[in-house]
Amino acid sequence: MPVTLSSTAIQVIKIGATLLMSGAIALESYNLIHPFINASVPSLLFGLIIVARVAVIVHVLEAIAAAYLAHSHQQNPLKTAIYTFFVGTIGLWELSKARRE
Repeated sequence: MPVTLSSTAIQVIKIGATLLMSGAIALESYNLIHPFINASVPSLLFGLIIVARVAVIVHVLEAIAAAYLAHSHQQNPLKTAIYTFFVGTIGLWELSKARRE
């Protein structure tokens, strides 16, 4: 049985995913920059940085898949990839939904 989500739920997921990905990018940026500014990473953030890194990698893979699918459907692959990177699986779901219609 297919799962149906209301448009409100989809919007909440999109906003939440975008905020979380922005936070993950900020954490990764801090993790890359902190050795150069002689700052230390609080031990509490180590686990969060690992989770953020995994999320970024998964979203990059989803963005690559979305770009490939968008190109095969005569859509702008770059725009679709960036959108899918930030919203995650919802972007792929919307792309496949548009393909079926």
